[in-house]
Amino acid sequence: MATLSELRMLLFRIREQLVAHPVFTRGTGVPVDDSARVSELEELDRLSLQLSLVSRELKSKSNLLGVREQNLWSVPQNDRFRAAASVHSQQAEVAEVVKLAGEIKCLLEDLLRKSGLIGEGELAHGVGELIEKLYHEAHAHGEVQNMPDGLSYTAPSKGEFGGTVEGVTILVFVALRALVYAAKRAGKK
Repeated sequence: MATLSELRMLLFRIREQLVAHPVFTRGTGVPVDDSARVSELEELDRLSLQLSLVSRELKSKSNLLGVREQNLWSVPQNDRFRAAASVHSQQAEVAEVVKLAGEIKCLLEDLLRKSGLIGEGELAHGVGELIEKLYHEAHAHGEVQNMPDGLSYTAPSKGEFGGTVEGVTILVFVALRALVYAAKRAGKK
């Protein structure tokens, strides 16, 4: 069982690694196709595991102090005040380290959330590529498809369920913008 000062040092080391993490310095994650994404997420998972182990150790220490506090009545009356003061002092120290662990947990959760996000510029670039790709697929020329020039699809008739490629693309773009807006608003609260 680690001492309280050792657990505090572990927490400081975890916080130092989180602050030095690329997601913290950039403020967002990297695109899914970037090779650094896997290593960054593995590092966050490793730090998360270390933090959970330290938190479990702190919980054990807190529970042990709770049991010692309940057993104070079995201590002789002459020594009870000194034993109670010792237990309360240790509980205050554990509570301080638990508070530090909670702050680090919030930082880690924020980094995990940010690592899954991409920046607005990357989002706009991706949507632009999607629109261009859909447009070219919808307007393929006969030289490529061995078909006469013109649209490669026809818009749905009045009775059909569906929309045009342009309409769906605009819907996707608006939905992604709404998602970015909602994520920003949630981050401010």
